[in-house]
Amino acid sequence: MSKKVASVSQSASGVTIVCADGSITHGDILVGADGAYSGVRQSLYEKLAKDGVLPASDSEPLPFSCIALVGNTVPLDPELFPELKQEDSCNKGVLGDNRPYS
Repeated sequence: MSKKVASVSQSASGVTIVCADGSITHGDILVGADGAYSGVRQSLYEKLAKDGVLPASDSEPLPFSCIALVGNTVPLDPELFPELKQEDSCNKGVLGDNRPYS
């Protein structure tokens, strides 16, 4: 937590992560769940590119242009948030037991 991945290396004995603060962590596996532009992803893509196996489509910038709001506990009022009225806006509400609110 609160670490920035600088590089990742893999060997037969596991994976080694070097963080920006100089700390080093070893493990059996690494799950890269730190975002699309993450240090884990960048390190993996650098190795794949060096080995000549990175798909061409993965060397292009990601085609995302969006704003996300996560963890809101009440429905948003479109009068207070007019961007919700835009045709390309998507807003989904889910209750704790995974039921959409009405």
